Amino acid sequence: MNDGKDELDELWASGARPIEAERALRAVRGRAERFGRTIRMRDWRETIAGGLVAAFFGWMAFVERDAWARVADVWIALSGVWIAVYLHWQSRGPKAAATTVTLEEYGEALLQSYGRQIALLKTVKYWYLGPMWVGLVGLDVARWRIDHNTAVWVTLGVVYTGLFGFLAWLNEKWAVRRIEAQRGELVEMMGRV
Repeated sequence: MNDGKDELDELWASGARPIEAERALRAVRGRAERFGRTIRMRDWRETIAGGLVAAFFGWMAFVERDAWARVADVWIALSGVWIAVYLHWQSRGPKAAATTVTLEEYGEALLQSYGRQIALLKTVKYWYLGPMWVGLVGLDVARWRIDHNTAVWVTLGVVYTGLFGFLAWLNEKWAVRRIEAQRGELVEMMGRV
């Protein structure tokens, strides 16, 4: 690495001249390892957060007296478990031995990994945000049934919807654009090898 740039960035920036295959393989291998590490860390963070959500709202369901609120607490707890399970399920994929893989195979595996993550991020509102939002709104309705405080009910509904809308945009637009840019760099570099 040189001044915070990785080898693939240096290769990509080197212009239209052909790239040495061995150097390109090292660069793609490094990029793939860093991307895999980033995804694994994200999955672990989300799994731990899902476990904490499940434990907290499971306990809340256990001590809750109102049936509607109990159902909402159980729903949120199950949503936390679902997120962890779904991420684990989506993380499964072919793992190739690093010493026997060609540049084309490594590049194709990395492109597939990029594609899987883009597809996962584009559906985040269905498997992640939607179930959690439904549970939180259900809990909000349960609290309204008890307190009859419409201002709090509407405010919380707006806050949940705004926050989850922002998180959907962050995943579906911003994060997808970043991965698509990395994929584009890889495709361009692979075309020059």
